[in-house]
Amino acid sequence: MRRRTLRLLIAGLIPATIALGAVTGPVAAQDPQTIRMWTWSQWNGVTGLEPDGQPLDWWRAAVDAWAAEHPGVTVEIEDLNGQDLDINAKYDTAVAAGNIADLIWVDESYFSKYASADVLAPIDAYLTEEDRADFLAKNLELSAADGKQWFWPYITQGNHLAINVDLFRAAGAEDLLPKAPDYTWTWDEFVAAAKAVTSPEAFGVGFSTDGAYTMAEAWGDHLYAQGDESKVTINTQNTVDAFEALIGLTKDGTAFPGSGTGAVDLATNFLQGRIAMINSWGIINDIEKLPEGERFDAMLVPFPSGPNGEPLVWGGVHGLAVTKQPSAEREALVMDLAHYLTSFEALKDVRAWSKPARHSIIAAQEADESYLFRDFLPMFEAYTNVAIPLMGQGPNAVPVLIKYEPLVEAMFTGDLPPAEALALFEADANMILGAP
Repeated sequence: MRRRTLRLLIAGLIPATIALGAVTGPVAAQDPQTIRMWTWSQWNGVTGLEPDGQPLDWWRAAVDAWAAEHPGVTVEIEDLNGQDLDINAKYDTAVAAGNIADLIWVDESYFSKYASADVLAPIDAYLTEEDRADFLAKNLELSAADGKQWFWPYITQGNHLAINVDLFRAAGAEDLLPKAPDYTWTWDEFVAAAKAVTSPEAFGVGFSTDGAYTMAEAWGDHLYAQGDESKVTINTQNTVDAFEALIGLTKDGTAFPGSGTGAVDLATNFLQGRIAMINSWGIINDIEKLPEGERFDAMLVPFPSGPNGEPLVWGGVHGLAVTKQPSAEREALVMDLAHYLTSFEALKDVRAWSKPARHSIIAAQEADESYLFRDFLPMFEAYTNVAIPLMGQGPNAVPVLIKYEPLVEAMFTGDLPPAEALALFEADANMILGAP
């Protein structure tokens, strides 16, 4: 999916009367109530394996299971995925009008705007110790701000490298690929592998605009200094060198034409064997959907470390946030629904490439010998360990990235040299951030 980067955007204390512990069971509904939910579907069908499955099948089944324990409560579901809309505008308009949904989709970057604007209710009082131990540590880290947890994680995202292992095997270069358990490698190792598999039939690598600037961050400098989003810190000679190296791959024929721009169709060409490696938020489902004779072995790995950096992945977490409610009782009710929808009980039978947010769900998938994506789980856990919230988590994260993407693309179209593009971005971004 990702990156919905340019199209999506997404405090208060728990009242003392309900701050006694987590909600762990049905919450009584005295009068008929309606809960409105805006979500983002991730797979078709209930388990993700149904050939005729629809995007909201799992959501409806899970809501029905919860509603059976909550008579008198109706849940209205709106799927934001697939709609031709600006979610930032949708949320902002709803907040201004006072009719934002009770339960809304957010991710690691978009939630902070609404948390800081006192639109969301923190979930800390409803998290059990079992929840805290079960959620991946990275997901709890990415869903927190100002010492509070702001949403219930259910999907772990990552912009990583996907590799067609069969192409490397055919080229006699499989030994050049990164190895378990961490699957990390250096820039030089990555380039050597990409060039070894490049041929008249296939390019060694292809990358989108967000893939380019994610790989550049693996050279060591980041959009922001850790914990400080008061100014951008990416305009360095080190980052210029990173982009020059990536542009070099497009010029010498190693990278697929159009790499670094929004015009490149990475997925189709990767699935058809014309690119050996691409950046991706989730291509594995598509590999499994290929006709039997066209499927290939694949790997999911972090981006390679540059001379001054470390391997990394642009990490993210999708979740459900509860908006401020008119009463403690109603907040508890909506929190109970969010807790259930992100629980082991609700998600334990999903067999899509779901990238779970809980250790217990990963363990259930690992224990299922028939699970199509079982071999990818160790890779998923490895790349999640090096995930960073690349675009930041502050309320200006999206407007800053909106300035960055076209300037990065201009480097690859040849309209701006990296040094000039980064200088322009620094000036524009710091104006947004109010930095001197």
